[in-house]
Amino acid sequence: MKKTLLKIFAGISLAFLMISCATTNAASNTEAKNAASPKKTIGKFIVRGTENPEKLEKNDVMSVTTNVPNPEYFEFSNWSKIRTMNNLLDELLLHSELTNEQKYKLMSYIFDDLPKNASDGLVREVRLGNFFNKQNGDAKNLIIRITLLTPGKDAKVQNEKVIVIVSNAIKNQTTGEIIKDAGGFLSLDKNATVISAYNNKLLTNILRMMAAENNKADASKIGDLDAVMLAQSILADEDLSNDKKAHELCSKIIEKKDIMPAVKISAMMMEFDYRISLDDLEGAAKLWNEILAFSVNVPGDMNPENLNSTNGESLYLLKELLK
Repeated sequence: MKKTLLKIFAGISLAFLMISCATTNAASNTEAKNAASPKKTIGKFIVRGTENPEKLEKNDVMSVTTNVPNPEYFEFSNWSKIRTMNNLLDELLLHSELTNEQKYKLMSYIFDDLPKNASDGLVREVRLGNFFNKQNGDAKNLIIRITLLTPGKDAKVQNEKVIVIVSNAIKNQTTGEIIKDAGGFLSLDKNATVISAYNNKLLTNILRMMAAENNKADASKIGDLDAVMLAQSILADEDLSNDKKAHELCSKIIEKKDIMPAVKISAMMMEFDYRISLDDLEGAAKLWNEILAFSVNVPGDMNPENLNSTNGESLYLLKELLK
């Protein structure tokens, strides 16, 4: 699928340019007193947040969305939003750069009121302020573009929609680090990108659609570490009905006495994700406290600070989504 999307990427780049120009031109003619308006229709677009991308503060967010007549909005499960947001933060290496509040706001600007019945192509552009170094004006902002695609009848994997989230952040092809001096749109492979399939409120990263393989795995023939990795794959795949198997795998490992601390905490973190996927806020919060307390036994970088910045955000996001 990714090769096909790479071809589409070039075809929709003109649309990206058009919406960017429309946003900037509209903003330049708007008085400062209107810039704080949370949502406003300008021509063919709906602008949320400031109307001038050049006025974005560090890590502040704005969005421009195609104004669709009689819109029908996507319904995303909480787990869909959280795991897709984690994928995006992984790609952009933003876990430690944003506060939980900023992560929630960015997630809201990406997913809220996204029109499902929009024509295939670019639907929304989200900007995060002052992401790049040594750039003047609007070029310093991170730009995240959201494109909708409808799979054809001959698609190998049938989905209601495919959602492409591509940014202007360029990855170092050797290290995977984000090049922070400047940004630009090159290709889906070179830019920080997340491509997800949408079915029945669930978003699944297309690189992790492995339910058929996961469901065939014989857990009785694998070791503890492989069992944790299988649980991780199950929780990321497109079949929610197999998630209980991940829970069963992790529970057995957590209960073991003679287990390596790094393997046990990994199993605890997968069980934590399972609780998040069930919207079990109380259970997830209890387990998270246990994870932080146990982390002192684990050598390496699994300390409370790192765990809170890369995994603890899921608990905060769920708490906000359940309000």
